[in-house]
Amino acid sequence: WELRAVRGDPKLGRGEQREAGSLEEPFIAQVTGEPATGTTDDPTWDTSITLTVEHQKGLYVHGFLCESGLLGLTPLADFSIALDYVLELQEKPKVKRYDMDPIDTARVSVETKLIAQFGGDNTRFDVTCHVVRAQMLPEGWMIVEISLRGDGSGNALISGRTQGGYGPNPVFNEAIELGWQDEGNMTLHCKVFSSTLGMEEPVAELAKQINQSDLEKHGVANKYALKPIGEASAGAEIVLAFGPKRPQVSLSLKPSAASGVVAHQEAWSFSPFVQAKVLAADPKDGLKSNPEICCGQTESLQNCNGDPHWLEPILLPDLTYEKGLFLQVSICSDRFGREADVIAEMVMTLDEAIEHSKKAIERKYPLKALIDTRREEKPVLYAAFTEQGGSLVAGATDNRKYIPEVGLRIDEEEEIGGTGGAGNARSEAGSQGDFSPGRGGVGNTEDRDQSPSQGYRGGVFRSPVTSEELREAHPEVEEELAPLQELAAKRGGAIRGMVPLSFLSSNQNPHFIWMNVR
Repeated sequence: WELRAVRGDPKLGRGEQREAGSLEEPFIAQVTGEPATGTTDDPTWDTSITLTVEHQKGLYVHGFLCESGLLGLTPLADFSIALDYVLELQEKPKVKRYDMDPIDTARVSVETKLIAQFGGDNTRFDVTCHVVRAQMLPEGWMIVEISLRGDGSGNALISGRTQGGYGPNPVFNEAIELGWQDEGNMTLHCKVFSSTLGMEEPVAELAKQINQSDLEKHGVANKYALKPIGEASAGAEIVLAFGPKRPQVSLSLKPSAASGVVAHQEAWSFSPFVQAKVLAADPKDGLKSNPEICCGQTESLQNCNGDPHWLEPILLPDLTYEKGLFLQVSICSDRFGREADVIAEMVMTLDEAIEHSKKAIERKYPLKALIDTRREEKPVLYAAFTEQGGSLVAGATDNRKYIPEVGLRIDEEEEIGGTGGAGNARSEAGSQGDFSPGRGGVGNTEDRDQSPSQGYRGGVFRSPVTSEELREAHPEVEEELAPLQELAAKRGGAIRGMVPLSFLSSNQNPHFIWMNVR
């Protein structure tokens, strides 16, 4: 760029000079900017130009878009603005579009615009785009390119790329930071490339560009449709999120027991375990491609002869919070030398599971039998969406007589005749802990919340039962811990509560490294 301060409007009576492309004209002040970046068709500049001149009436700012060559600068297009108007613009700085007149009409379109701001600081728009995953792309190594563009312009003001992931359902979990001078109406574009032996070929792009205003909506990841390029098939989607941090949620499912489940007729033994999967779509829809986001399971109970009781929780940590995900919980049984049998299952939305995790209470979940159980009793899972740590959840005594977490068997008379304890909780709550999963909502949560044993348990990874509640419900446990508490106090420690034995060997245990040194 070359900016000049000249007397009078330079466009009056200068048609012949403009056609000749001459820069010869009298001027008061002159300044030349830095070379452009970006593309040849849509150049960009990221540095400011300062023109210093004494204010006089009748002055104009004359700007030339030039091409640098061996013979110096060759003008391509120009614009002129009265200096008084420029001073008014500097009082309220804002990015605007200005018409330009082509000088080299063979190379410059009559629709050429200058996008610039007079005065003030460079107001930037910064956004972090989290590329989470994609689905239904072709097989092969996929790379995603994210670019920020001006409104109505094919020019990428700034762009970034992922390292890549393998299709057809690549997982990226990469953050791309984009920033440019705020034009107010920029758009975000996305293109997916297939990379083979260093050769790249575009296979899909966003079906609809994302407006700048939508880039400021944080807290959840969303699916965006991709339109195919070339011979790629339709139906692909990409999951993006915007904001300083990738939206995450951590779930912990604590299955305790199940009833109405048996081994497959062809199985020699019954070794049940509970498996939880987060899926991209409802498995009931029967889609051919339903990507698995994450998966976890409990311990397998070898050669179980009765109703199973599990001790290990299922941890699903650092899960990207994405709209439209589903949680599939299945009771399976190991089969030697072949895939495990799926005996029964339930499906709920991820939002339902998150809602349940806000109150760590054991509920009764009806399951759909997938094999002939040879029983009139329908399969049921007793479980709680609870926090990591702590072995006993509120409501455990509402549904079960045997509590394997603490090795306690509840006396029937105490269960019915107690005052304010487990017996009242069971009789008053009734079937309030039952749950029928669906596509929306979590059932009659207001009634369940009124159960005496159902205190509020906010958060996902805090202790589900306070030490006071534990002492009141199970005084014998306090007696067992008393000698250990005394020993810990002598050594400067304290006993805070109980955790499952499986937690000791879990990498979630902050003392895992030194406790497992061989």
